[in-house]
Amino acid sequence: TPELYQPYTRERLRADAEVTALAYIQGRRELVQSRRDIRNVFRSVDALVTPTSPIPPRTIVEASADDPLQTPRPLDLRNTGPFDINGLPTISIPSGFTSAGLPIGLQISGPPGGEAIVLQLAHAYEQATDWHTRRPPVAVGFSKA
Repeated sequence: TPELYQPYTRERLRADAEVTALAYIQGRRELVQSRRDIRNVFRSVDALVTPTSPIPPRTIVEASADDPLQTPRPLDLRNTGPFDINGLPTISIPSGFTSAGLPIGLQISGPPGGEAIVLQLAHAYEQATDWHTRRPPVAVGFSKA
């Protein structure tokens, strides 16, 4: 029942169905190698700290205007994807606001099985800053048009 899926999801499923067995096997090998490489990174560091997004956040209106079929992977997801793919424990915590009042996140990632390290660092950051307690200004008096 493909008609039950949103167009973006339906197109991604169609594209995935066209992957050859050889391409799938090659992709799986690359993923295994990538996961080995990332484990090596954690031999010399306890955690990685990055911006959650490489660009300022978009408003809901801006994000809603995107056509997912034309923009299959928004730039604002570029920093989170590699940690998802490699199965690394990662958390995003508040770390400020843009000049327009939109939230900025700090991403902390740990080694496989390193959830405790990630949570401890996130907690320590929140104890040292007050970003998690701040709220952006919200317009009052919305019209119900």
